[in-house]
Amino acid sequence: MSEFGKAFFGVTDCLLVVNGVDEPIGDNLFFDVYSAMMAQVYMDFASLPSPREISCSEIRWFYNALREGLRGKGPQD
Repeated sequence: MSEFGKAFFGVTDCLLVVNGVDEPIGDNLFFDVYSAMMAQVYMDFASLPSPREISCSEIRWFYNALREGLRGKGPQD
């Protein structure tokens, strides 16, 4: 992606837990990272309000609450 695209879509400095390990996702674009976080958060916290009613900082807070548990869900040997 071009530098303009990165500036427009926003790059975020955040790692996601993938296969039990903290890793960057794609170009670490805001939309990609927060979409993945939101999907995980809503799988684990089904009683949250509509995604339109929750802020990005709240999504990150809930995701960070799940982070330790996600690290234990790595690939099985």
